[in-house]
Amino acid sequence: MPKRTILNDDTICAVATPAGEGAIHLIRISGNKTRAVVTAVFRAGKKKKKIRRLVPRNSCFGYIVDDTGTVLDEVLLTFFKSPHTYTGDDLAEFTIHGNYLLAQRILRLMIKQGARLAERGEFTKRAFLNGKMDLTQAEAVHELIAAKTAVGVDVAFSHLEGSLRQEIGTVREQIVALLSEVEAYVDFPDEDIEVYSQKKLRDSLHVLTLHVVSLQASYDHGAIIREGVRAVIVGKPNVGKSSLLNTLLRRDRALVSAVPGTTRDSLEELLDIKGILFRVIDTAGIRKRATAIEQMGIARTEAYLTESQLVIFVLDGSVPFSHEDRSIMGHIMHKNVIVVVNKADLPQRLSRGVAEKTFGKKNCIVLSTKTRAGIEKLERALVQRVWQGKVSPDACMLTSERQYAVLSRVHESLNHARTAFDERVSLEFLAFDLREALDALAELVGAVYTDDILDVVFKKFCIGK
Repeated sequence: MPKRTILNDDTICAVATPAGEGAIHLIRISGNKTRAVVTAVFRAGKKKKKIRRLVPRNSCFGYIVDDTGTVLDEVLLTFFKSPHTYTGDDLAEFTIHGNYLLAQRILRLMIKQGARLAERGEFTKRAFLNGKMDLTQAEAVHELIAAKTAVGVDVAFSHLEGSLRQEIGTVREQIVALLSEVEAYVDFPDEDIEVYSQKKLRDSLHVLTLHVVSLQASYDHGAIIREGVRAVIVGKPNVGKSSLLNTLLRRDRALVSAVPGTTRDSLEELLDIKGILFRVIDTAGIRKRATAIEQMGIARTEAYLTESQLVIFVLDGSVPFSHEDRSIMGHIMHKNVIVVVNKADLPQRLSRGVAEKTFGKKNCIVLSTKTRAGIEKLERALVQRVWQGKVSPDACMLTSERQYAVLSRVHESLNHARTAFDERVSLEFLAFDLREALDALAELVGAVYTDDILDVVFKKFCIGK
């Protein structure tokens, strides 16, 4: 990848580990003054000698000293020489004792020696500007840090390895091939040049557009990996909604009582099921004859239902289907619903026919929160309803709004090109649309960029990365 222009080539430093107590902290420094700052603040070995030569990729024990010679901490120094570093510039890392106040003291010492405090994501930004990665890989760094499930980690690492860049590269090659054929026909209309027939050109545009559309569609899966699925548990009072939450979490989070109406407010918990993050919300039971405070809880339940991506509708299998159950069904008819028939450990009196007819037999799970029988089946059903069982960490998918927005421009340009072809206007217009699609792809991977684009990408990063 080409090296871009770095407007600020000064030396930056930051703590690269979270604030708080821990065994160690890591301090990074990178830039053209890295060697000078390191030799000014570091003394090697037990004899605290001033270091004369920094050996790349070797760890060296020593001490951080201030300008009066006072020792601040004993540390390990690792130096990396440009261009074989994360940022592409000289880079050094100090492993110090895990006290944040100590880390801040060392940072102030480095700043006094000519470094400055790094901005959010500035180390990765420099890696991008120095051609160490493209923009999709830079975004993957943040995705990897923020991932909350194993699947999220796998997808982010795949992007960091370049899977999305390669997919975009394939789309680019297809557009370039089409454009070269069109431009050859435009430039030399009277020559005997091998070009696509009218039908082949139309078919190629169609296939290319479908490829882009499939990439766009992957954004929904990417959003699930990044943000999780909001799953709302609903049902009338005393059917076992809170017990279901506790059973899924494998711990007692919600109060459980045989008295109806125990849950009067909503509880939200994060749950990792087979690599997918679920934001499970236990809500107040919905019923007509409710106290004033229960009614407030029911109002919140209805608000959560509006925003939900998945509804877990809980029925009590030990009692007949009721008017309250039917009323709740009316609220969720057009939602993505899984029906849970709870209390399978008790004699069954519920006829499941209405629920199975409304939501599908395969979407009705019989279980017992008391014995945990059927819980694994519910977990499998939840995953299947989210991704239809197609959980593939190797799949290439869009994971940021920026990526989706830029690819939408590619799609729009390809649609314009197809329209130009169908209306048999001059092929110069078709060529123009294909070039616009290429320009958008260049922006997607960062081959062209503006400061505003970089701000959007790197403002989400933590300082030190």
